[in-house]
Amino acid sequence: MVRIKERYLLVNILYPTELGTRANLPDVVLLNQPSSSELTPVALLRAIRAEVAALFGDYGSGALDGGGFSGKPRLLHIA
Repeated sequence: MVRIKERYLLVNILYPTELGTRANLPDVVLLNQPSSSELTPVALLRAIRAEVAALFGDYGSGALDGGGFSGKPRLLHIA
């Protein structure tokens, strides 16, 4: 008997470029700002799909089912 396992990938993107530069703001506020305009959902998904293809081949590419990127909380889910 074969058991099917479901695996998901959730990515939280942080931009720690300005940590410690503003004395009046805690680091957690700087880390939880909206995403950069340079990071587009299409570019991010394309990069992740390319890495999955390089690591897991055709099987990994076929196993990816959709995915979505939310710009405000900077969360990405891939099923």
